[in-house]
Amino acid sequence: TVPTPSPPQNTDFFELPWAGADSAFAAAYIGAPATLPIRAGTGSPTMNLECDLAARRKRLRFRCWHRGSREADLLLGPFADSHIHGFDAARLDRLERLLACDDPDIWDWAVRGAAPPAGFDTDVLALLRARIPAPPGERR
Repeated sequence: TVPTPSPPQNTDFFELPWAGADSAFAAAYIGAPATLPIRAGTGSPTMNLECDLAARRKRLRFRCWHRGSREADLLLGPFADSHIHGFDAARLDRLERLLACDDPDIWDWAVRGAAPPAGFDTDVLALLRARIPAPPGERR
């Protein structure tokens, strides 16, 4: 049997369990506590939300610049650089849904003007389309 480490004795902390049943084994193996102590009362809920949004923006910006094709990187990367800082949680959700699509689909919707499925015809896609210059002789 694997001994289970005891939690920290400091009452200023509350604990979040690590995910999975293997955490106690791993904790005993490496000599770490089976729970991760988090100091209670650090930061306000608003500050934590802003930190979460900032982390989401950073992750989504990275995903926009690292799509898998250079064309998609150059389409979505500058878009993220110029718009993502102003996106709220709802717009970040819509961007995340868009990024879950394949690069050729996003390219067709944004550059070639193909009609996206109903769930993807959002304000985020409209902002992306607005950045694409219209071909000569055509108005958007």
